[in-house]
Amino acid sequence: MDIFNYTGDLLSPSECDDIITYCNDLKLNKAKVTSNDIDGNIIKVVSNHRTNYNLKIQWGKHIILDELYKRISNITSLPIENIEMEINKYHINEYFLPHYDFLPPAWIVDTGGQRLYSCVVYLNDDFKGGETHFPNISNGEVSCIRPSWAEEGQIFSTGHHIVKPVKGKSIMWRNCLPGTTELNTMSLHESLPIISGEKWALIAWIRENAYVDKFTNI
Repeated sequence: MDIFNYTGDLLSPSECDDIITYCNDLKLNKAKVTSNDIDGNIIKVVSNHRTNYNLKIQWGKHIILDELYKRISNITSLPIENIEMEINKYHINEYFLPHYDFLPPAWIVDTGGQRLYSCVVYLNDDFKGGETHFPNISNGEVSCIRPSWAEEGQIFSTGHHIVKPVKGKSIMWRNCLPGTTELNTMSLHESLPIISGEKWALIAWIRENAYVDKFTNI
C-alpha cells in the first residue's frame, strides 16, 4: 500500500482553528452510510457502523478550505473538480467501524468515477482515542507507510497499523491498486472511538473525474 509521506503541515494550526470555528457555526448532520433499498436504489441511511457527525464541504464556501482543495490537487496532480470533501466531528464514544472508501461500481455512475485516493487531515489533537486504524496492514509493513512527520509514539503497532492524529497533519492512501480502478484491500480503515474530548477531521476523496454530489447537504 502506498501512503504519500507528506513532509510538512497540510494546514497550519491557525488554519485548523479557523476551519473548526467556521464549521462550528454550521449544522452538522448525523453521519450516514451508503446503501441500497429493496428496489436497488442508492440511499443514505443512519447506521451503527458509523456514529459521528459530518457535512460535505463544497468549493467556494471558505477561503482556507479552498486553499486546501488546491493543496490536495497539487499533491495528487488531479483537478480540484475531482475532489469530494467532508468535515467530520466525533464526540466521546463515537467511531467509524472498518470500511473501504472504494465504492461499488453501481454507486459511482454519474458521480465522477472511483475514489482513487483518500486524504485525512487532522484539525485538532486535544483528545484521547480517535486514531486511524488500518487492520489489513501488519507490523512488518509499518515502515513502508510511516508518514515522515511521525515521531515515536505517534505510530505504534498492536498487530496492525495505527496512526495517532496530529493537528494540521495528513495521511493519504490509494483506494485502488496503482494504475487500476480495482480495490486495494490494504486501504481498509476505521476511526477508533473517542475516549475524551472531541475530534475534528477533514476527509477528501479524489475521484477519477469531476465529482458530482447527489447527496448535497450544504
